[in-house]
Amino acid sequence: MPSWVLERLVALEKRVAELEKISGPQPVSTGRSRQLPPAWQPSDATLAWAEEKYPDVEEPRERDKFTDYWQSRGEVRKDWDAAYRNWIRKEAEFSKARPSSRANGPASRTATIDQANRERRDRVASKLAKVWRD
Repeated sequence: MPSWVLERLVALEKRVAELEKISGPQPVSTGRSRQLPPAWQPSDATLAWAEEKYPDVEEPRERDKFTDYWQSRGEVRKDWDAAYRNWIRKEAEFSKARPSSRANGPASRTATIDQANRERRDRVASKLAKVWRD
């Protein structure tokens, strides 16, 4: 290879390094959208981000929901990590909007019915006990 080609390559590498210092590293993108791969996992950086920003979000459960949802839809995205970060953000917002059933209320929608049935059973049992004593 001629020496001028090597010199030109070295000069280009230096220029790229200078530009990266100014603007930071650019994300690697093929420029093409693709469906969610079957064995997709969020990057380590995305997992660390989720743990740091949203520690209350149950990440493994959300990852399963995310992969099931997008694999069933078959839609395409350019950056699946970005889509996953958005999913985590929305889950954090929705979980704030939903009242926490475990903190100050029944653990499920049917817990209220179960409680009413227990109270009714106790009332009937106390009436029967009173009748049998008399």
